[in-house]
Amino acid sequence: HNNILFGGSWGGGDVHMWNISDLSSPKKTGRLRLDGFGDGVAVQGNYLYAATGMHAKSGPAAKRANAGHGLEIFDISDLTKIVRTGIIKFPPHKVKYFDGWSVIPDGNTAYVSDTNNGVFIVDVSDKSKPVLVASGKLPDCWGSEECAASLAPGNGVLYVGGTRAGLYLAVWPDAKPVQTVKDNSVLKESKEARKDPPGFKRYDLGGQVRRLCVNGDTLYAACSNLGIRSFR
Repeated sequence: HNNILFGGSWGGGDVHMWNISDLSSPKKTGRLRLDGFGDGVAVQGNYLYAATGMHAKSGPAAKRANAGHGLEIFDISDLTKIVRTGIIKFPPHKVKYFDGWSVIPDGNTAYVSDTNNGVFIVDVSDKSKPVLVASGKLPDCWGSEECAASLAPGNGVLYVGGTRAGLYLAVWPDAKPVQTVKDNSVLKESKEARKDPPGFKRYDLGGQVRRLCVNGDTLYAACSNLGIRSFR
């Protein structure tokens, strides 16, 4: 947004900001404190939406556990003076696995996926008082809670990605595909070759490297769908 990249910091509970007008030299410009573990962020117009989860970052220490789930809204019209306009908390819930969450704003509605806490639909027409419209959890899968990993609104339906059983569809008449708005950022792409960290040599295998094992003077690399590679 206006050459500023916003990124959620998971355990830190922050939204970090970088000026990326020159992609070869991003510059840290600041951070926003959240009242939960940070993760998914999205910008619509002059507002930043931040989905949070896990544990709260404020309040009595004894009440912070599992109380960090929610949605926070920030006015970013003046990047030198960003103001949090509103916050809504979701029910406390223990995250058993896949601790990730996301938000998709669409006009006066924000759709939030919150792992095994479920999916939340929030009315954000009043940025100072977001209101919960609906929520729901995915059905258990194989005897365990299913996690909402991500979501996308379609025509009268919400598509929800589950970590165990796959794709779920939930009827929501007001849903519609989110239109992508062209940003007014002007980015300068770096043409420089990627530099290796001092003292290290980087070997690009063109895919994931999952495990390494050394036997004598041979290095074995398990490279996902690339198979097993060996190096002398």
